[in-house]
Amino acid sequence: MTKTLTQSIRVPWAPILVDTMQNRDPLCIENGGEVLSTAILWAAPKKKTSYSKKRMRQATKGLKDLYNLNECPACGRKKLAHTLCLFCFREIKEFIKSRQE
Repeated sequence: MTKTLTQSIRVPWAPILVDTMQNRDPLCIENGGEVLSTAILWAAPKKKTSYSKKRMRQATKGLKDLYNLNECPACGRKKLAHTLCLFCFREIKEFIKSRQE
């Protein structure tokens, strides 16, 4: 013998609860689309983010110091490590262009 849902729940309003659960599809638009509407409301922030909180969060996104600077062995200017010196590269490029003409 199996019990129905109304028999297993022993409260006076159980038949009303069972009727609403059986006759409604929570995703159905005619029934108000309860699941969809509450999901959209959950995504909205409750309050505006204050200026100070916003700035504290963005503080780590600022400019960082460079520690990988070296001197170019040819001209002595500062350059990034593991890259060509831009000044020397420009001189070489102009020299090659003048030789081709």
